[in-house]
Amino acid sequence: LTVPFSCIDPHFEGWGDPTGYQPVYEYHGECDLVLIKNDLLDLDLHIRTGDADPSSTRSTIQQVSLVKEAVLRIGTQTLEIKGGNVFLNTLQQIAPNPMAFASFLVYRTNSILRVEIGAGQYIRFDIYGSHQIQITIYGCDDFANSRGFLGTFCDEPQLDFLGRDWKTNYTSDLFIGNGSGWTYFPQSHVHEWAVDPIGRGDPSLFSTPAPANQDCLIRRRRLQAASATSGRPSDADIANAEVVCAASIKVPEYLNSCVFDVAVTGDDRWRFNPVYNEELLEDGAVVPLLTPAELDIFLSIGGDPGAARNDQ
Repeated sequence: LTVPFSCIDPHFEGWGDPTGYQPVYEYHGECDLVLIKNDLLDLDLHIRTGDADPSSTRSTIQQVSLVKEAVLRIGTQTLEIKGGNVFLNTLQQIAPNPMAFASFLVYRTNSILRVEIGAGQYIRFDIYGSHQIQITIYGCDDFANSRGFLGTFCDEPQLDFLGRDWKTNYTSDLFIGNGSGWTYFPQSHVHEWAVDPIGRGDPSLFSTPAPANQDCLIRRRRLQAASATSGRPSDADIANAEVVCAASIKVPEYLNSCVFDVAVTGDDRWRFNPVYNEELLEDGAVVPLLTPAELDIFLSIGGDPGAARNDQ
């Protein structure tokens, strides 16, 4: 099973299928989203995205979001991450380690939180400072019958993006590019999996209400002009981005996200996004790996290091 995850930027990699195909996509906007909903596990995982730096005057940064908060519910208990802190049933947790959560154990190593589901399956939260979270799901059979913003996992992972009713299929509405997993979500899919406190059975799990200006609109469609008519990068765009990113980024786990950025924008300066070029230490410290010259290249497209780590 290909591991799905939600990156801090935020990029997403959905459930892969048995052939190794895995949808890769992004969403930039302000929204509370149902990342995973699994009735058999009695589990819901919500994320809250927000502007990277609302005060920035740079147009690029005004369109970039981060995964800022997350909350996992299993049964009647909640595990929430916000402001860099961990809360069990709304109470801040410092110890013990491991910590009992529902019928499972949670292990914490400074900035890394791991919820053990059993049989080698777990949900991992990487906490970057006070405003950024990355989530990775190492799951297989226990996550069968999952759906949500990460896609659908029935008897085995599949590429269909189903709605809450298990029937409405948004897959045909997606722009899926050239067999490499590049996917643009339509606004309808974002709204389908937005947390709905009123009518559709997914009340908010967060202990604080969503910002008043939260609209769940897609802020950024970063297609280069050559791709705008087809809605996706070409095979050549993707191949070039793979070469550029493989030769440049300092943290290999972000290769797919880098390739996505470069392919859809046609601008290889995105390979120097600080998100893809810094190391998270066990004590929570973030170590920048870019040279000053490389950072200047990124800044020349309107980037801002605060977009990657606005708490530094």
